[in-house]
Amino acid sequence: MIIYPSFDREIWDKISRFPRIFIIEGSPLNIETLHLAFIKKADKAVILGHDPSLSTSQHSELNDSMIDAQSIFIYKAIKQINPRLQVFTEIFY
Repeated sequence: MIIYPSFDREIWDKISRFPRIFIIEGSPLNIETLHLAFIKKADKAVILGHDPSLSTSQHSELNDSMIDAQSIFIYKAIKQINPRLQVFTEIFY
């Protein structure tokens, strides 16, 4: 598995022990990215609340509820493509 520079090494160390884990670089709010991730054929998806593509200054500008709102929008986008998919979502606030 390829580790992208923007992906947190600590998170990867925790999830890499599970089989068939795929990381796709891009926005999960983009339908094309979800299709590249074969979300239609997936059994499970995990949505992490931390967005590694945001810099520290951008992250601090977002208020706490916006982080959770983004996770909810991602959940809805995924479920629209694959309603049978089991989704685990990290919610902070």
